[in-house]
Amino acid sequence: MSKSLHPLKKIGIMTLSHTSNMNYGAMLQCFALCSTIESLGFDPYVIDWKFRKRQTLSFDDIACVSKVNYFYLCFRRFLGIKLKFILERIASCLGEKPFKIFSNLFIPYFPTKITRKNISDLNNQLDAFIVGSDQVWRYSSCPDLNAFFLDFADDAHRKISYAASFGIDQWNEAPEDVTKRVRELIGRFDALSVRESSGLDICHSVFGVQAQFVLDPTLLLSETDYKPIYESESDADLNDKDYVACMVLDARKSAGICDSLSKMIGIPAISIRGKDINLLTLTFIRYNSVARWLNYIRHARFVVTDSYHCGIFCILFKKNFALLTNKKRGVSRMDSFLTLVGQRNRLFQGLDDLLKSEIWHQEIDYIQVETKLNVVREKSREFLINAFN
Repeated sequence: MSKSLHPLKKIGIMTLSHTSNMNYGAMLQCFALCSTIESLGFDPYVIDWKFRKRQTLSFDDIACVSKVNYFYLCFRRFLGIKLKFILERIASCLGEKPFKIFSNLFIPYFPTKITRKNISDLNNQLDAFIVGSDQVWRYSSCPDLNAFFLDFADDAHRKISYAASFGIDQWNEAPEDVTKRVRELIGRFDALSVRESSGLDICHSVFGVQAQFVLDPTLLLSETDYKPIYESESDADLNDKDYVACMVLDARKSAGICDSLSKMIGIPAISIRGKDINLLTLTFIRYNSVARWLNYIRHARFVVTDSYHCGIFCILFKKNFALLTNKKRGVSRMDSFLTLVGQRNRLFQGLDDLLKSEIWHQEIDYIQVETKLNVVREKSREFLINAFN
């Protein structure tokens, strides 16, 4: 445990906020955490990290019988990397722009680009570190698990997790040596919180530490706190529209879900993520701006989504909605969230279950939802206040 001898002021945040992820929830949770920390009297700085895994030839590639084959494989790998890079840049130009605009306006990034070589220098520039929210502790997708368990932070700096997520119900993706290292690192934290009840169990049973359940940072703010974002663009064209908003991350299912709901409810269905653009044999998305995405949710009659954060904004904007499970992206966070607000009946295994339920006819008692949320909101804010003090 750290014992800081100086008052905390500058708070470094490790989270998944890269615009290249093109993820509305990631950007908005980052905005919400920064806003909350700032409201408590501190200066938040999102650490602009860059951790990249080096691309190498596999053992099978180099275990070939002739030098000709080896150099051919090297050349093929080189072309593949270059082609992938070119296509990624094209996709970035098409899709990343709205997220860059948002981050430039609303996210306070630390001015220095951070890599593995200079990350320890942050100890000389920031007063405390916080990791979260989102799936920062999922082994299979985290770009540098040690960094996201704040291995670079020295003992003089407070180490805090806020609403960190393991992404899955069980810690079963990492090898034993990684688990052992994480057990050491998590034990150095001064204040530990997670956003799912399953995360509490993982912390206790796997790592031998006690954590507190807190809300995702997006839920710490009210609808009006997001006004500077959604009022930054005109929504006049949506005022008189009656539609179903579809935010389905699985592109293969999105069109079918939209069509089925449109026929069932009898109004148009709009895919609110953006517009598909075909390039050669690949399909990219020209994403809507963050403001437009929020406004689509705000004005919809009904929202269907497999996105955790889209579900959260349905609650914040008091919309009628349904959540579809997506096992690949993790179900525990949806289950935990909907159970908390008493809306577990709005979680569906698939489209057929949703259509049979006709849940769009069932109104939500948002007075009751707000009452439940406010209790946990207060506890979540108290966690942060105590963590910094």
